[in-house]
Order: sequence, then structure tokens, then C-alpha cells
Amino acid sequence: MKKLTTICTGLILVIVALSFTTDWKTDLNQMLTDFSTCKSQSKGAECKTYVAKALKKIYGISDFDAANKPGGFMDINAVANYIKKDSKWKVLGDASSQDVLKQAQDAANNNKAVVAMMVSDNGADHIAIIAPGTLVACGSLKYPNSISFFLNNPDKSYISKPLAYSFKSMDGIKVYARN
Repeated sequence: MKKLTTICTGLILVIVALSFTTDWKTDLNQMLTDFSTCKSQSKGAECKTYVAKALKKIYGISDFDAANKPGGFMDINAVANYIKKDSKWKVLGDASSQDVLKQAQDAANNNKAVVAMMVSDNGADHIAIIAPGTLVACGSLKYPNSISFFLNNPDKSYISKPLAYSFKSMDGIKVYARN
């Protein structure tokens, strides 16, 4: 009986993991298409909400819902300011640290929202979402799986590439995880 329970529990975990992975990738592929359309139709304010939408879609968090904003979500600058100030989010460290990159991937794989941010005094210059997946070697570091929506270059936007694709350098990039 114990063996059967272990097998069933294992199967359930595999099924849950597969549905989690498949669902967000399918939804994010559609979001990526919608984002490109958004940019081509010059819907500036709405286009800035895709990071918030993607975080909700992948991790089911409502931190960035905003009924009074375009599309009902915070824009990228509001998301950055919220993450920096809210007690549910903590800094893991610099994205130039292999240990921090590993922590980020582990957290994402455990269904915890994780982002890497380049932040200026005016808000976010760029936010990449760390997504479930595996670390991939790029140069001297192994980077977590990520998603990026580039406002100034929508054709560069992607899902499921190593974090190294999001930033020219990891210098100054901070990684945050949600408790």
C-alpha cells in the first residue's frame, strides 16, 4: 500500500508540474503575440502592463492588479516601485552572482514569483521575469529561464530564454523574489 501511495503521489506531482509548465507557456506565447500587436497599434500605456499580466498568469499573484490603470494592471514603473517597497518581496542579490541566479531558478521552480530588475531613479529601465525551467550556461555563468517584454524593441521580446538575453550586463541588476 505504501508503494502504491508513493507511485500515485509521484504521478500527481508529475501531472501538476506538466500542466503548470504547459499552461503558462501557452498563455505567454499568446501574450507575446498580443504585446507585439499592442506596440504596433501604439497603445503605450497598455503595453507597459505586460510584466504585471505575465506575473499574474505564471504565478497567480494579484500584487500588480490596478482597476484604475489601463488593462487593470500596474505599468512597469509601478511594478518596480511596488517590488522595491513591499514586504512580500525581498532582494536575493545581484544577478552577477551564480548563487543568486541559482536561488532565483529554484524559487521560480517552486512557484515563487521572481524578477530581475534594472532600476533607475525614475522607475524600471527593464524587468525580466524568472520563469520555471533550468539553468543554462552562457559565458562564465549559468542563467535562469526568463521572459522579457522590451517596450522599445518588441521584436526582441521572448519567453523561455536564459536571463542573459535580457540585459547587456548583469552589473547593477537586482533579483527579487516574492515570499
